[in-house]
Amino acid sequence: MDLSQFKDFADGKYRVVLTAYDSNDEAISETTTSGELIYRQYLKGDVNSDGIVDLNDYSDLAKYFSEWEGYDKIVNVKAADLNNSGAPDLDDLSILAKCFSEWTDYREKYLS
Repeated sequence: MDLSQFKDFADGKYRVVLTAYDSNDEAISETTTSGELIYRQYLKGDVNSDGIVDLNDYSDLAKYFSEWEGYDKIVNVKAADLNNSGAPDLDDLSILAKCFSEWTDYREKYLS
């Protein structure tokens, strides 16, 4: 869904209008614009921003924490902060490992 038509460029928020219709295609609710939509422009766990979450993301995050040459910064900091602590840390690396190891509910909890 292209949300660009709804974006209020002044404050960066989006306005979404919802109206309910009955089986005769007649509006049965008033149009409302209350509430807020959080539009995430990144994929949780996609550390390298290639559009998929895979072992390359885990490898890049591990290399970052191991201070490998050429891995001195994380491409997508928000995507790497899986536990929402404010910055990527070793807990995020552990969470990503558990997601790939298929620990119960980890993928659904942290990558969705």
